[in-house]
Amino acid sequence: MSPTDPRERSYSLEVISRTCVKSFRGARILADHGAVKPDAPLLEGIAAYERLAKDLKKLGQHLAYHEEWQQAIRDHAEYFAGRNNVVADVRSWQALRKSAGDPERIKELGDQIRSALSPFQHAQGLNVVTQVDGARVLLATCAGA
Repeated sequence: MSPTDPRERSYSLEVISRTCVKSFRGARILADHGAVKPDAPLLEGIAAYERLAKDLKKLGQHLAYHEEWQQAIRDHAEYFAGRNNVVADVRSWQALRKSAGDPERIKELGDQIRSALSPFQHAQGLNVVTQVDGARVLLATCAGA
């Protein structure tokens, strides 16, 4: 896979919730420690409290991030629906590549994905030159030069 090949990233509250089990266990242990040993020195629980506070802060940040994106999805439903179509195409493209599928279909899907993610359109007056190594260079004249 090259650096320019499409990749899929996902974000899931379900996955995040599984990472919190240890933190919630720590909260329970900390609470039980105080209930069972009310006269225990405070220092015994400070390290556990600090770990728990750090974990809960991180969880709060994840929840805030999730809510921000959920609002964006509600506000721009059509845009995100289109992105979901691109994700489906990327999954198909990756599966075809992995199974050594039809090269023509792999190319077609790859072109379709690149077009959706980078919809550069040639405009009259722009001069794009393809170099020997395949790099594409946009030649431009700057005013005053």
